Formats: sequence, C-alpha cells, structure tokens
Amino acid sequence: MSKIALISLALVAAFAPVSLATDDILGIGSPAPTLSDVTWLKGEAVSQWEEGHVYILDFWATWCGPCKASIPHINEFQEKMRKDVTVIGVAIWPNDRMVPTADFVDEKGDAMNYTICEDNDTFAADAFMAAANRRGIPTCMVVGKTGQIEWIGHPMSGMDEAVEQIVADTFDQEAYKKEMEKKAEAEAAADAARNAARPELNALGAGLRSEDWASVLDASDALIDKHPLYATTGSQYKYHALVRLDRKADAARHGRDILNGDFAKEANLLNGLSWFIVDPEGDLNDEQRDLELALFAANKANTLTEASEPNILDTLARVEFRLGNLASAIRAQQAAIENAPDGEQKEALQVSLDEYIEAAENL
Repeated sequence: MSKIALISLALVAAFAPVSLATDDILGIGSPAPTLSDVTWLKGEAVSQWEEGHVYILDFWATWCGPCKASIPHINEFQEKMRKDVTVIGVAIWPNDRMVPTADFVDEKGDAMNYTICEDNDTFAADAFMAAANRRGIPTCMVVGKTGQIEWIGHPMSGMDEAVEQIVADTFDQEAYKKEMEKKAEAEAAADAARNAARPELNALGAGLRSEDWASVLDASDALIDKHPLYATTGSQYKYHALVRLDRKADAARHGRDILNGDFAKEANLLNGLSWFIVDPEGDLNDEQRDLELALFAANKANTLTEASEPNILDTLARVEFRLGNLASAIRAQQAAIENAPDGEQKEALQVSLDEYIEAAENL
C-alpha cells in the first residue's frame, strides 16, 4: 500500500448534522441540562445530577467507528472510577443503516458495563451537543460535583486526567475554560482558512482523481500563492504534477526548494516526497525518479526522527536499493524491523528485507 494519500481528509471523529441553532452556548461552567428525553437501555435512570458525584456523558452512535473504538477505554475507566464516577453512554444521531443501539449494547454485554440511554428524536443531542456547538462524535462531557459542565472533548484526549482531578477537587476549571476558548478561536480560524481555500482544494482533488496534471499544477500554484495554511499541500502536489508532466528540470528545482524550505523540519513530508519517488507500486518510470533528491529527503527525515521511525527507515532502504546500494538497503531495513512493533507492519518490512537480501545474493 502506498504511503501517499491523495488529499488527507482523515477525521478523528464522525460527524452528523446539528439540528438546533442556538445563541445559548453550553460551555465550561454552564449548568448541565438533565437527560429527561431519553430511553434508558442499561443501568439505572439518572434524572438529576447528584451533588458531590461526577458524571461522564459519552455521546456516541453504533454507526460511528471512532465511538466504538473508544468503548474499551471508557469501560475500563468506569470500572476504575465506579465509586466516584457514573459513565452514561448517550446514543444520538441514529440512521436507518446502523445496528440498533439496544442490539449493539446487548451484544457487548460486560464489555460495555456502564449506563446507556438513547436519544428520543433529537432532544438530548439538541440540549447538549447543539447547545455546545459540537458536531463530532465521540464527544464526552463531564458533569462535576456541582452539576456544572467541567470538561468537553474526545474520550481519548485528556479525559482521564481531567476527571481524576475533578474527583480530587484539584481541577482548574477557569484555566481549562481559557484553554478551550483559545482552541475554539484557532479552530474557527482554521475553518475560515479551509473555506477560503475550498475552490482550490476541490480543483486539486478533481485533478488528482482524473489525473489531469496540468489542473493539479494550477491548483497547487493557487494554494501556494493564496492560502498559506495549505502552502505545503500545494508544494507537495506541485512536485507530483511537474514530475508527471515530465518537466524534469522544474521538478528538480522545486523539489530542492521545498526540501530547504517548507519541508525542512517536517519528517513526514520529507518521507512522503521520498516515497513518492521510489514507491515500487507507483507509476513513475526510471526517468522520472530523482533518486538523489529521494536520498537527501529520506536521510533528512531519518535524522529528524533519530533513526527510530520504521516507515522512514523503510523508505531510506528502498531508496538505497534503487540506487544499487544493497548493503546500505539491508542495514536500513533491518533497523526498520527492529524499531517496528510485532504484527503486520513488521511482517511487511520483512518481505522487503528478503527482497534486498535475495538481490545481494544474486550479484
């Protein structure tokens, strides 16, 4: 599988439309609404927030992959904190294609050993998620000892520490509120930048899908010139386009410019550029492969990661192999395997090592 994604649109959460627009923002320090319009599927109904007790509301759905991935962690945390904390899984945003929530919960059994309820229509989603201007799940909201919202975020991103501090009365709500406000401002700025660049990003995506490299080049140049946040994206795909348009001198010049500029301290970008050049499953011919550039980029990425990242070592090995430096390729691939966790990645790396060893033995 190629290490290069055409355009990275990876999401850490699943999204659904929010049906309620409101000026009454539910935020840190706000009184938490009650769960009055839900169907309780597991555990005792919670009609009010008990003073002195802490609650985690996990907003999720059976159709949401990231939600299901976080369930083991939430279940483990509930077992650990059961004396002081009640976890409530609040299923929202249903659709016709999903596994029914009740069936999913029954099948999970003790692997989902906490209280579960399901939204009636969109009452809970509106009262909590829309009111807090949250559009992605999983989202957890922590209701503290005084019935206020103390923390909002992804269950795998700092929730445990925050809840433990809330239980111990050491949580700094005001500092966290300021942190959230700062993060919201940054997200709003990023959204604005993304919306401004949407025509160019759409044009880039269309060009990549149709392999219209002249269009890719135009869209890349527009991103570089007009949208600083997406300049590295533009630079990356400008190189791809120049190579595939057989503009060898321009590609070489642009490649060296970005290696000493935008990509200089970005190991993943350096690695991606190098792998694009040497990818055995790619469609470049030997004339289009700038192996000198690929070696420079791979070595720089390897230095930045202190020769400890398996994917980067794998790329470096592939570059050395294409250059005919078999001993160097074997050493780099062995290092990649040593640094890789057991499993599929290590097995795939071993396949490449066997290829290099066989080539060396056949000299």
